[in-house]
Amino acid sequence: MYQSGYLGVSPFTKGLQYDAGWCEFYYTPIENIDQWPTVNPVTQELSAEPTLKVGTSWKGPIKIANQQLGFKEQQQKTPAGIFYKIQVDGMYPGDGRASRVNLSNMPYHQYVIVGKQRAGGMFVLLGAPDSGLDFNHEFNTGRGNTTAISEFAFAGDSLFKPQILPDFGGQSSTPMPGGGGSSGGSSSGDDVNVTEVIEFTAQPSITIPYNDARKLKFGAMPTVEVWFKEGLTYQLSNIPIIVDAKPPDVTVFTIDFFGITDGFIVLK
Repeated sequence: MYQSGYLGVSPFTKGLQYDAGWCEFYYTPIENIDQWPTVNPVTQELSAEPTLKVGTSWKGPIKIANQQLGFKEQQQKTPAGIFYKIQVDGMYPGDGRASRVNLSNMPYHQYVIVGKQRAGGMFVLLGAPDSGLDFNHEFNTGRGNTTAISEFAFAGDSLFKPQILPDFGGQSSTPMPGGGGSSGGSSSGDDVNVTEVIEFTAQPSITIPYNDARKLKFGAMPTVEVWFKEGLTYQLSNIPIIVDAKPPDVTVFTIDFFGITDGFIVLK
């Protein structure tokens, strides 16, 4: 699956998506991989997802709320050539007996990860036969009004950028340009940069149920934006947004408009 940039260089693409973070990810110890995919010579993407050994599975999908998990790849250059430093890092709130045992065991393996990006809406594969990712974490109970939390990271080096999977577990990555994929701000079937727009007119407040269907789209806690009409344009408001519980137990959002008469709400 190793490769060089054999398709050559093109102009920078315009109209890119820019939502931060991943919306979900999967991981498994590297020893669970039975067969690694090859590279599609036409697209310079992977031809399929890795095949697992019998009796093993991917751990996931782990749904991620906005702003809770990030992925970065840093290009490095040495006399031997180019490589990439890769890291997936996030926050894991709370603690419990099963979680504590699991976190104690995880540093003794290397991992392969599949993540779905909010920007671009594609699945990417992190890890290769000789370059798995190490797991590290730091736990803090917090004090006062803070929350017990683990900050974790999967990190490692790779000879190439994490590569695109055309699909994973029955879900498709965003099609290549010109492939007839969905666009715009409405919700799409494959949860790619999913947004939901709720319009309002001449009402003092609104209550938005945060049901199971929305949690599948946006995770434990979405980003909520309120836009109001000002003349011929719309502006982002900073009015309070009230919830009935802490994530992941939120069931309803309540927004008082304080005189705003026309606008829309965006969940993403």
